[in-house]
Amino acid sequence: MSAGSSRYNCDIVYTPMILADVFFASNYSRECEFSTNILDDPVVIQFAASNGVDLANAAEMAAPYVSGIDINCGCPQKWAIQEKIGSHLMSDPETVRDMIRMTKARVNVPCSIKIRIHKNLRSVLGTNRVACSYQSGVRECSVANSPKTNLLLSHNHHFIGKRKSLSRERYL
Repeated sequence: MSAGSSRYNCDIVYTPMILADVFFASNYSRECEFSTNILDDPVVIQFAASNGVDLANAAEMAAPYVSGIDINCGCPQKWAIQEKIGSHLMSDPETVRDMIRMTKARVNVPCSIKIRIHKNLRSVLGTNRVACSYQSGVRECSVANSPKTNLLLSHNHHFIGKRKSLSRERYL
């Protein structure tokens, strides 16, 4: 990651998905997967984790260099689902909530989650409701966009109106 938010006229710069346990355990991973510069402001590091300990450990290491911590709950790749990360977490909102709580107890930066829309929109809303509850400490919830997501939303206009309203406080 080397291009900054001001160069591309964007509000927030997100890293690619980084495996939290590997980031914490490996100096090589930290050097190869995460770099930033003065133009990357605000920058949000996006972690994939299956539990709160791994996420909080990685977040604690990254916190001095970022404006926010994001949990990837949207990666649909088979290997990610087998590792119980990414979109697998959509089926386990209590774990997501607990991961956020544990992370927020150890770092003083905003936390967010990225989700993926799938056919069962009621399930998506339920996941959002638990994982993004006020008590969890989540500041933002973003939706991974794809042509499939657009199609699902275009046929379910009621979903947009029912989406949980989250604090829009910026990472600045």
